[in-house]
Amino acid sequence: NQWNVYQGNPYIETIYSSELFLGEQTSLITRIKYSPLDTYFQILETPKISINNVIRDPVSFSRIRKRSISRNCDVSFTRIIDHEILTPITTGVNNIEPAEIKVNYIDFNVNKRKDDKSIIGKKIKINIEKLPPKPENFYGTVSNKFDIVEEIDRTNLKTSEAISYKIIFRGEGNINMLAPFELKFPSSF
Repeated sequence: NQWNVYQGNPYIETIYSSELFLGEQTSLITRIKYSPLDTYFQILETPKISINNVIRDPVSFSRIRKRSISRNCDVSFTRIIDHEILTPITTGVNNIEPAEIKVNYIDFNVNKRKDDKSIIGKKIKINIEKLPPKPENFYGTVSNKFDIVEEIDRTNLKTSEAISYKIIFRGEGNINMLAPFELKFPSSF
């Protein structure tokens, strides 16, 4: 088990879901990877990514660089440069132009300072499909993983005593689109 230092050029990596249903949300994370040997790495401007036919919600993130290790045991530095949640509002293919940033750094490969170096990511393509027919008892949320947990504070009661009843929703996807619904309790309540 030996670690290698990434020695390639800096590049932009974008993390997202390429297949979505209309209204389903995806996280779009844009980050830059570079060699720990590239010194004085400085991002001069953040990318301005033009995206049509989606609702965009910015997500706060840490701008601190992090060391990452690939499956091949290559060590590099990674820094998030943009993070947002996208919610498509039309079906079809959404082609997104690549992110572009300008950086300054000293390239260890040639031991030379690179000023205003432009780094361009890859084009992004997201396919947005129409939702399938609405199933019975559907409340507006689309998710691959969704858990509902019910909690009560006690199980033994006397007449007219109250209990605390809590429902917790956890999951991935557009949980904020969950429509209000009626809770039906037994007539003995």
